[in-house]
Amino acid sequence: MRKGLKFYHTLLVVTLLSVLFYCKKEETKTAPVVSITAVSGITANSASTGGNVSADGGASVTIRGVCWSTSQNPSTSDSKTSDGSGVGSFSSSITGLNPGVTYTLKAYAINSVGTSYSGSASFSTTAIGATLTTVAATSISSNSASSGGNISSDGGSSVTARGVCWSIISGPTTSGSKTSDGTGIGNFTSSISGLTPGTVYYARAYAINSAGTAYGNELTITTTANLATIATTAVTSITSTTATGGGNISADGGGAVTAKGICWSTTSGPTISNSKTNDGSGTGAFISSLTGLNAGTLYYVRAYATNSAGTTYGNEISFSAKPMVAMLTTIAIASVAPTTANSGGNITNDGGAAITARGVCWNTSTSPTTSNNKTSDGTGIGNYTSSISGLTPVTIYYIRAYAINGAGTAYGNELTFTTGNLQINSLEESVTKAPGEAPDFGLKKFYIITGSFSVLENAQRLKADLIAENFNAGIFINNNGMYRVSCYSSDDESVTRTKCAEIIQLFPKYSDLWLLIKKESNSITDIDGNIYSAVTIGTQIWMTENLKVTKYNDGTGITNVTDNTAWANLQAGAYCWYENYGATYKSTYGALYNWFTVNTGKLCPIDWHVPSDAEWTIMTTYLGGSLAAGGKLKETGTTHWAIPNAGATNITGFTAVPGGYCYITGLFYNIGIDGRWWSSTEDSATKAWDLYIFYDTSQVLRNSGDKKIGFSVRCLKN
Repeated sequence: MRKGLKFYHTLLVVTLLSVLFYCKKEETKTAPVVSITAVSGITANSASTGGNVSADGGASVTIRGVCWSTSQNPSTSDSKTSDGSGVGSFSSSITGLNPGVTYTLKAYAINSVGTSYSGSASFSTTAIGATLTTVAATSISSNSASSGGNISSDGGSSVTARGVCWSIISGPTTSGSKTSDGTGIGNFTSSISGLTPGTVYYARAYAINSAGTAYGNELTITTTANLATIATTAVTSITSTTATGGGNISADGGGAVTAKGICWSTTSGPTISNSKTNDGSGTGAFISSLTGLNAGTLYYVRAYATNSAGTTYGNEISFSAKPMVAMLTTIAIASVAPTTANSGGNITNDGGAAITARGVCWNTSTSPTTSNNKTSDGTGIGNYTSSISGLTPVTIYYIRAYAINGAGTAYGNELTFTTGNLQINSLEESVTKAPGEAPDFGLKKFYIITGSFSVLENAQRLKADLIAENFNAGIFINNNGMYRVSCYSSDDESVTRTKCAEIIQLFPKYSDLWLLIKKESNSITDIDGNIYSAVTIGTQIWMTENLKVTKYNDGTGITNVTDNTAWANLQAGAYCWYENYGATYKSTYGALYNWFTVNTGKLCPIDWHVPSDAEWTIMTTYLGGSLAAGGKLKETGTTHWAIPNAGATNITGFTAVPGGYCYITGLFYNIGIDGRWWSSTEDSATKAWDLYIFYDTSQVLRNSGDKKIGFSVRCLKN
């Protein structure tokens, strides 16, 4: 029993001693012991270091690492790493640093007792290039501009130089052209100079610190161009209406020359708003052709060149276009007598030089000149009258007006006339013998050439010409005591009439005086009630007016089209009045019909038709051919025809008037200038033949016109 109690006492003592020993050991725990390793791998924003926990102080190290700050005494409340736990060495990677900054750092270790720090160490991050932008260029001229930059960060090192650099190639650097605009960060302004006009430059702001040179974003600057440099070259090859000039562009001013040439005016200081040539682009010498000049006129000339900067002009040169001979027409011959006649001229343009002499000249052969017979009728332009004398009776003369100026002698159109009293008026049909007029030749019908043959020799001459052509002829005296000549044959009426007309036309010396026409006594009425007269030309009977009917001869209406688009699209018969104004133009000029109306065969009155191309040719051939027929068909004077109405005699009585035409677009042209008449002859699927006469010629012209065109129509008897 005692032994058991003793055991328990012993156990109790041992336990108490153990507790006492344990409590004594707990009381000796301390904070860890830590040291820092050298800093390495320093960059602008990072570094490498670490530490060594050599003792845990009797308590486990739960966190260890490095802390740092820009202050002298960093702690774990500053930036830090967490690099595991326990004792021993460890490595730390420091990031998020700023370039060019000095940092202090310590290693640390944490256990249950607390946080321990190593001694401090310091290092500086490396600097980087500055951060900056380039300011947009302003005030751009031909050789300068303004720009600059904004340095928002110096990269951890003081900016020791800044400015703008530029080049004509991308990526300019400070090794090329640049400005120097102080130091430090922030905004700065740069003045760029010495640039070339019209050139594209690349520019960047720059900033230099210990890390090197940094550049801002790249911009382009295009300098403005200067005006080109140009000289005017001499004017040569001068005529009355043309000349040759030019220029030489020695520099384009930095902008491509897009237009060049010469400009001219009758006043000093011509510009491109006046007359000008356009002779291409680019620099160098060029030649210009001046046209449309007025004879005898003084002109001022300058070369010009246009680039993006504008238009510049060379030196001014003046010259005078050479005068040309005058422009004139011969006035129709009047008051023709055996030895005299009246004519004259109208000088419409003096050719740029004063008219020193004017008049008419004549001869018995064509193309008379002032070396032949002439009158002298003063000076100056305008109308003048000439009295011609000393002529030979019953003689054909050719006459032209003339005008003399510094350029020489000009002549008007040639006219012809025959002196004497032989003026044959008409070819008339005589049915029966009239007392005192015609002898009885034993024929039912014959034809009398009516005239004023006051000289018997004239009538005898005509009779002899007829007999020489194997045609019967006779002379008799009418009630007025005037001689008359008859032509007849033993053939029937139609043959007699035809032969008589054919024989008379064989005498070209009378062709412009004899009127080989018998007036039709009966009139023609169309379905609208319009009344026309007719005239016989050779073997054909023609209306003397343009058709103006608005219905076909079966009573069907013809469409009156006034809309341009509708006219252009027509494929059926239609008509219009000139300018769509019948009140003004219908009476004189008639209507304008497209060929589709002609092709119906129902346009003319009953017993009449639109002539074929061949029938027009029969008529013009009878009148002496296309070169002469127009004058014989045209109405005389300038009431309806434009001046000069060349060669118009209307000896046929056809009385052609210039009604113009309606083109396929529906637009109207040339009233007063030309007359155009359809034939019924088709040329192709889209064209048909027509005949036309102009104001300035005696010719008749044949043409193939579009079927949609509106022309006048003359009807021919069946």
